[in-house]
Amino acid sequence: MLDTRSEPVDPMQSVLFGEGAVFAVEVALDPEACFVGRSLAGHLQVHIGGVALGDFYEPLCVLGPVADHLTEVGATSSALWHPSLQGLSPEGVFKLLDDALFTGASDMHPPEFDRMVFLTNQSEAFDALKGFVVRDQEHALRFMVWDYSSSSFATWVVPLAALSTAASAFSAWIRQQEQSLRGGD
Repeated sequence: MLDTRSEPVDPMQSVLFGEGAVFAVEVALDPEACFVGRSLAGHLQVHIGGVALGDFYEPLCVLGPVADHLTEVGATSSALWHPSLQGLSPEGVFKLLDDALFTGASDMHPPEFDRMVFLTNQSEAFDALKGFVVRDQEHALRFMVWDYSSSSFATWVVPLAALSTAASAFSAWIRQQEQSLRGGD
């Protein structure tokens, strides 16, 4: 869900990694922090351009895979483009990627397309969203998100450094929390 509130969304003690007006990850642990498998679970959402994406109230969202996903987007950003996207509007890019990867309208697609999926199937918090990310500018990423709950489409251009900084800090925090809660193992 797209949410344009500018104040904290929950009375829980949340932590914001990055700048909400540019790119950030907001996360909160329940008072009785728990693990799902080997990953810490909690509440999370992503902020892009001052808009909160995801359902922060969804319980027990596994945090590690989202941190890994965001880190991978930053690390593989040079592969987030394909010549077939050249000249398309953001809506056209979204449709081409959606048709190739999800709707079945296209049988074959370049392997680069698989890396361009953003947040989709990463956590229950993002179940109402379908997103893609491409690097259509030298030092920036374009995020394109469809929100099923409001039938709305949004797109943002974010400096690559903003994503990388937020993802790195979020990932490091999760690892530290997991180690602390496991008793330092």
